[in-house]
Amino acid sequence: MTDLQRKGLIYNIQHYCIHDGRGIRTAVFMKGCQLKCGWCANPESQCRKKEIGFFGDKCTLCGACARACGKGAIDLASPRRIDTSRCDACGDCVYACPGEALAAFGQEKTCGELVAEAEKDRPFYRKSGGGVTITGGEPTLQGEFLLELLTALRAHGLHTAIETHGHMPDELLQRTAPLVDQFLFDIKHMDSKKHAAGTGVPNEQIIKNMLKLALDYKAHVTMRVPLIPGFNDDNANMENTAIFAQALKEKGSLQGVHLLPFHALATNKYAALGKEYAYRNGAPQKDERLSQILEYFRRRSVQVQIGG
Repeated sequence: MTDLQRKGLIYNIQHYCIHDGRGIRTAVFMKGCQLKCGWCANPESQCRKKEIGFFGDKCTLCGACARACGKGAIDLASPRRIDTSRCDACGDCVYACPGEALAAFGQEKTCGELVAEAEKDRPFYRKSGGGVTITGGEPTLQGEFLLELLTALRAHGLHTAIETHGHMPDELLQRTAPLVDQFLFDIKHMDSKKHAAGTGVPNEQIIKNMLKLALDYKAHVTMRVPLIPGFNDDNANMENTAIFAQALKEKGSLQGVHLLPFHALATNKYAALGKEYAYRNGAPQKDERLSQILEYFRRRSVQVQIGG
């Protein structure tokens, strides 16, 4: 029986999404990720605990946050404002701030609460063929909660998708696969050593899981390739990625490839969390280069698109 009271840690819910699976979708962003990608566009997703972010450009030094904090964790003289050694991320300062200079990242939600949230958008799913996408962070890091949530969503007749980096144990993949209608599966680099250098983990388990999904489970899989300047957007890796995609298409159930151009829009969020952003000066690929990358996949008759 599904445990609708099981709780998971999420950091956002977005309605009316059109780039996270088929149709119009509700996206549930789960908190925590074991990879350490320096280009991550959602730094608030990385930590497995609740966090408070401070956006200095919105602060008027009114002092409302300091008065509201019962832990003495607010220092108005500090550029960061928050003493993380005292802060328990209770959120009192966030609610007190009139200028929205503080933001809470992370809240516990039950499966039942998230299903109820998704049900609000059912008319949009019905018309567009959409549903619920569970993303992050990395959804499989909260494995038992993910399984309960997927089971509950399927029991309500809702289309399910997850966005994953694929680094999960065999047993969890086996339990997850029957509950997911669409996998949005990241492939970041085909060379394991370079993958480990960029993300903190090698790619053998990731490649193995992609092969299982597409070849053994015949799951509905879309490969997503974030194009990171200087890391994976070189000709050799694009060629090898296209070869891999062609094999999955010809022998398995790969639906297509989405290429995700780099952007540095997360700069302010890194600053808000007091984190270093390694790619803050990264330059997006130019249209000419994107066209060249597309050709690697088109030459191998792989359905490919920019974004998605």
